[in-house]
Amino acid sequence: MSSDISSSITFDDEQIEAIKAACDTSNRFVAITGPAGTGKTRLIKIIYDKLTEAGYKVAITAPTGKAAKRVQESTGIEAQTNHRLLGYGMPKEITGVDDVTGNEVTEMVPTGPRFNRSNPLPYDVIIGDEYAMVNSTIHSELMAALRPGGRFIATGDKNQ
Repeated sequence: MSSDISSSITFDDEQIEAIKAACDTSNRFVAITGPAGTGKTRLIKIIYDKLTEAGYKVAITAPTGKAAKRVQESTGIEAQTNHRLLGYGMPKEITGVDDVTGNEVTEMVPTGPRFNRSNPLPYDVIIGDEYAMVNSTIHSELMAALRPGGRFIATGDKNQ
């Protein structure tokens, strides 16, 4: 079935509803699920295009570099890892002295996210691909980093 969403691509009814839900600004959180090969990445491109054309600032993120690269190659739109989007830095090397042995020790200390509730992300909409693979810590950090009134669109396979 063709729709007015794109004259060059044919969508089924579920895909049309997913696009409409994702582009409806009254929906703060939208989840789009489906097994591999059902057109989720194609929907990401259509949703991104429609939202940016409407003036929204949109970011696409994924849990791994490989997943972000796949989205970017398939859509032509920049995608980044969740960690990069949140502004995690490289772990810091801390050198000190062990209190018990007196030996010098070096420890790698992870950095936290730069973007959070008090310093929100500069986007109106975040599209998170492969979202079923995101752990609860990163999910919480992404939700906290949404700007006030920000929206989140999650895509993925609920069976992963």
